Amino acid sequence: MDTNWITLITGLIAGLGIGSVVTAWIQHSLKLKETAYESQRKDLEARYRVVILLMHAAFDFESNKTTLRINRPDLQNKQSVLDELKAEWYNMMLFASAET
Repeated sequence: MDTNWITLITGLIAGLGIGSVVTAWIQHSLKLKETAYESQRKDLEARYRVVILLMHAAFDFESNKTTLRINRPDLQNKQSVLDELKAEWYNMMLFASAET
């Protein structure tokens, strides 16, 4: 009977150890997936903000000229803002996934 108890206790300890390892591995893989998704969402959100600001600048270039000169000195006139928006549009079409 002592042998059965020792076997039972050893099996229980080993089973709990393997279960903990599997749980830790699953949690780690889910955390990595969540981190990658969050990073992608932040990049996408920043990209959309840039496009919205460019659209606003193209709509009312004269009132946004000073802000553009500080943040984007390469955008000197309304046509360059429109060209930048066109480039952003092409990038969105080329690199968009079917899921987003």
